[in-house]
Amino acid sequence: MMNKFCFQFVFLFLIVSFQSKAQTTPDTPTKGLFFEKVYLHTDRETYIGGEDIWYSVFLVNAQNQKLIGSSSTLYVELVSDNQTQDVIDKEIIQLQNGRGFGDFKLNELLPDGNYKLRAWTNWMRNFGDQFVFSKDIKVLKSFEVKSGAGVKKTAQSVASISATNLNNQKINIRFFPEGGSLVEDNAGLVAFKLMDDDFNVATEINGEIVDQNGEFLTTFQSSDGVGTFTLLPVEGKKYFAKGVFADGKAFSFPLPNALQIGYSIRVVDKDSLLQVIVTTNEPISGTEKKVILIGRNKGNICYQLEFPIQNLSNLVKIRKNELPDGITALTVYDQLGRPNAERLVYVDKKSDIALNITPDKNIYQPKEKVTLKIKAVNASKNPVKASLSLSVVDANIISGNANNIISYLKLSSEIKGQIERPTQYFDPNNINRLRSLDLLLLTQGWRDFVWRQLADSAMKIKYVPEKGFTLTGSVKRVFSEKPIQNANVTLFANGATGNKLFSAKTDSAGQYYMDDVVLKGTQILKLTAFDDKGKKNNWLQLDSIFKKTVFKYQIQKHRDIENNPTLATELLRRNTAVKNKMSVKDTIELDEVKVKGSKTERVSGEMALNFGYKPEVFNVTPDDYDFTNLGHFIKVKSNQCREVEEAENPGMFRIVFLYSGKVIQPLIVVNGKEMPFTANDSQEVRDSYYNTYYAIQMNKVEKVVIKHLVGANQLGFGEESGMSTVTTDRDIFVIYLTLKAGALDPVRFYAINEKVNGYYNARVFYQPLNNSKNTILDQRTTVYWNPLIVTDEKGEATVSFNNSSIKTKLNIVAEGISEDGVPLVRKLEYQVK
Repeated sequence: MMNKFCFQFVFLFLIVSFQSKAQTTPDTPTKGLFFEKVYLHTDRETYIGGEDIWYSVFLVNAQNQKLIGSSSTLYVELVSDNQTQDVIDKEIIQLQNGRGFGDFKLNELLPDGNYKLRAWTNWMRNFGDQFVFSKDIKVLKSFEVKSGAGVKKTAQSVASISATNLNNQKINIRFFPEGGSLVEDNAGLVAFKLMDDDFNVATEINGEIVDQNGEFLTTFQSSDGVGTFTLLPVEGKKYFAKGVFADGKAFSFPLPNALQIGYSIRVVDKDSLLQVIVTTNEPISGTEKKVILIGRNKGNICYQLEFPIQNLSNLVKIRKNELPDGITALTVYDQLGRPNAERLVYVDKKSDIALNITPDKNIYQPKEKVTLKIKAVNASKNPVKASLSLSVVDANIISGNANNIISYLKLSSEIKGQIERPTQYFDPNNINRLRSLDLLLLTQGWRDFVWRQLADSAMKIKYVPEKGFTLTGSVKRVFSEKPIQNANVTLFANGATGNKLFSAKTDSAGQYYMDDVVLKGTQILKLTAFDDKGKKNNWLQLDSIFKKTVFKYQIQKHRDIENNPTLATELLRRNTAVKNKMSVKDTIELDEVKVKGSKTERVSGEMALNFGYKPEVFNVTPDDYDFTNLGHFIKVKSNQCREVEEAENPGMFRIVFLYSGKVIQPLIVVNGKEMPFTANDSQEVRDSYYNTYYAIQMNKVEKVVIKHLVGANQLGFGEESGMSTVTTDRDIFVIYLTLKAGALDPVRFYAINEKVNGYYNARVFYQPLNNSKNTILDQRTTVYWNPLIVTDEKGEATVSFNNSSIKTKLNIVAEGISEDGVPLVRKLEYQVK
């Protein structure tokens, strides 16, 4: 347990460490701060509703890529890839030495579309979303199997829609001067990329560069939507790229304006050397100016050279073996320490570790047992210890993953934004991969380098690494927001692993903290709070243990959803065959029932209430459990709700609704029953009832509906009584609550018995007993999944599993990390005949 003093000490230590870093000069290495990256290997990336997503976790030090045990708690979300970013499901995974695993069961009714798998630790929250893992997941639409013709027709329809959408996109050309800016009178390289509204456009165009007078300067040509050209900007001139698209439409795009005075950087790859050319148009005669060239790899300074500017163009040669593997940012600083130009370069150093997978046979039969021998060795054939995960999927149904642990750690996590097919840059069979990678760094990397963004932003260290759960909450006066300082909070967690009893004191804001509480699965937490005099007149509150996400990623439209109807139909057929134990014929179809309702409903004995406005409807989800209570939820969610202080009782607040300048206290209907008070009751009695309901915790509420109605007071008995019927309209707000059983049990504000979900108990991948006696047809798409494989002292590991019943081609993918931080990937295919 970490008490309040220890928490503040760690917090202060981290702040001091970072402040010492922030005050460094460009040529001083930074120390005292570490960074985490997380990668999730999934069994595949394409699913259908009702299937399982299996994933394995690798938490590494972002600067050396070794597995790191700094955090033991990982938060994982499955999120819809739309504007609202709805959380579909979430889990908390316990990590041991940087490794863990979990799974998501997709709802059968989950809409088809694009989703994202996101993961982060509490420590990562200090750096915004820079190190948050994000992976695209596709859920295909379920197409009903009717006939081959029907499927074919649907496929043609989808294809035509995709083509139409593509043609309707407006294509732009974006320009990226090498080093960041064009400089007048300095010849510079300009990279360009064809973009539509959301994507790179992989096409070829030809054009020319002209000045504002239409004078021709040079030509340019794209390959797969990218390319380069050289330009020497002249003082006072503007430049344009002109040409014709493939559809015959003419285009004209302006180039960025050149700097009047500045520096530029040019990098030329010469086998084992990088020739770095630093140019300037500043006057140099009679002055001695110096610049500093600094190279940073994953935030660490890996190269530094200070040299005088003796000519307008200066050459620096850097041996590639002086730079580490991966992306290095070369930055030119002037003599005042100001960055003037920056260029990203990639140094490709081949891994000296080989990961081999050897099946015991070349060809197998359906349901036959398969044994795989896995071995990791270095260039000297010495064994290597590695931590791996392995998937075996039907290659005829599922294509390879768009990303893997190598492309993610070395590229995707370094360059923010959408990178199409990042594995292509690490495929040794792609002879142009390094040239293509350099173009990517010239364009997309020009502005979105992660470590560059961190250097440009002010970071505040607020969140500590978690070894267990950090429970937080507050203690306040009952029915008040006034905090209670030095309250004693005690937690008893009978089902916790390790320590079960925790205590803490509240700070000046009434907040308390309890660290390293290890909770697995569903647990009951019992908390009590007493003030410094031992009295119970306080209101104890517990925050959600799931860190409600504060990360918002840029919405990326997906041109290719892979919504292949044939593929979706086959996945649906297989999934149905695996799980379906009951025939549709056994169900009974009921007759349609139509419900008719009146526009008037009687809520109060005194009034007939007419529907006047669209109701506010809130279905409570686990995400809403973060709200302090029902009163807090209503205040935040409702557009017309307000909280006002009672004039006769300062410090006490009342929830009301405002309409046309009127302050209206609502009626409350709970599970169909109105609250038992009348207009004749005193306000004190009413407040007692209101506060009882407003204090209910959100995990005990299922639904909240707020209606703005018009009430008609009946002031008479009709014409038959000899009196006129007079009605007076008044605005009424009614809160309809649907509560769970036990929600209205007597409330002890100083005590909490809370059921919480701790670390997720991951399921074990199911393997049917396939043998000659088992006649069940096994049609799994993912045939085998093992999230945690560790090679022994010989660098070896062995796994066994049984094939499914299908004659097909199976794809084996192993991903992992060596003990020295080398990411590993091995792919292999075998036939089942």
